[in-house]
Amino acid sequence: VLLQQADRLPSKLFDAPPLIRLDDVVLRNLESLISMITDACIDCRNFDTREFQHISIDVNDSVILFLRDLFSFLDPKCVHRLVLIYFSRFVVKDGKQWQDRDSKIGIKCSWEICKMRLNAVTAFARFPDFIRVNSPQMNNWSIWPIRSQSDITMSFFDQTLENYFSLGLPAFVTPDGPNTNARLTVPRLQPHWLAELIVDICLAGTDHAEQKIQHRASSLLHELF
Repeated sequence: VLLQQADRLPSKLFDAPPLIRLDDVVLRNLESLISMITDACIDCRNFDTREFQHISIDVNDSVILFLRDLFSFLDPKCVHRLVLIYFSRFVVKDGKQWQDRDSKIGIKCSWEICKMRLNAVTAFARFPDFIRVNSPQMNNWSIWPIRSQSDITMSFFDQTLENYFSLGLPAFVTPDGPNTNARLTVPRLQPHWLAELIVDICLAGTDHAEQKIQHRASSLLHELF
């Protein structure tokens, strides 16, 4: 009965609402908010007590889930920018309270920050719509020139291969916490951007000094592929 009633409803009721694109002022304010909260989470003083350590991890995880859920209603270009702003805070100093040291409870600050960033990688890698939000290369092809002339076809796939070779976001990856004074520029949205970011972070993690971080980064790579 419910299915019969649903068939009588206008098809427009089942259309997904359009994705929202934020204006520049709102987007800048949201960027600043994410930057401030992330900087507070990775403040090295948080790791001097277990209580503040757990609070910083919980807040960081909440920021990650907030960013991930934005894909459901925001324009992908806006979310792409906000996600890279978040990850950039793990790389740039930018006046934050940061010192790579052993905390008062005997943990190395940079190692804890590396684990927090892996929490973010885990949340995105296990996102059910991971492939879709990556803006796959094939989804950006207006037409496959299989039946075109051979020289046009070769040029098309040559350009595609160049796009693949240019992927990667190494500037957003550092194994030892914020150590860059330069201000990172968020690149434009490209196909497979999130996969490349995750792979770069996990590859850096596999070469980490702590064995648990190595194993976790390796297992995430295995899970991703």
